[in-house]
Amino acid sequence: MHINYFERGYTLDTLFDKAKFYGYDGVELRGTREGLTPATYVAQVKQQMARTGLSVTMACPCNLNNPQADERAAEVAKATDLLGRASAIGVRLFYTMAGPLTVQGIPYTDFDKHGSGAATWEQWAWAVEGFQQLGSVAQELGVRMAFETHNGYIHDLAKPTAELLKRIDSPAIGANLDMRNIVLNKN
Repeated sequence: MHINYFERGYTLDTLFDKAKFYGYDGVELRGTREGLTPATYVAQVKQQMARTGLSVTMACPCNLNNPQADERAAEVAKATDLLGRASAIGVRLFYTMAGPLTVQGIPYTDFDKHGSGAATWEQWAWAVEGFQQLGSVAQELGVRMAFETHNGYIHDLAKPTAELLKRIDSPAIGANLDMRNIVLNKN
């Protein structure tokens, strides 16, 4: 059950109960919850998984579009922490994003002018470097990560996403070709 956007509107127990009631076998979660530390959030998710028997796919975003190396390193560390905590409770698949990439002054709906259409070679290098590190972590933990194709990201369309995956070269990182997110892109 793809409910990550509704996670903010329900308590986790209500969210899991609704998914179970409607016959779903799992839920997709955002990987964070306002006001909770990662440790507390993952502990609450673990409780709900045990209570309902539902599986979880979790977001593990990592914004690597920052020119500051220390801030990119902090993003990788934060994602590494979440991968470790969530994999320890049985989460095996994480959808991920390399950070929004939009051009100021251009309407967001001009999708072809953002994301891969606006990425610099530095932004490509930063994404590759960070996700090579995360790919190693994911492989060690026995989990997989998948870039979600989404307008406004370097992995917005199938071809740029395939190129990113080729450059990262990790068996632990793949893609979720989400056509709903990109159907309005001219390309």
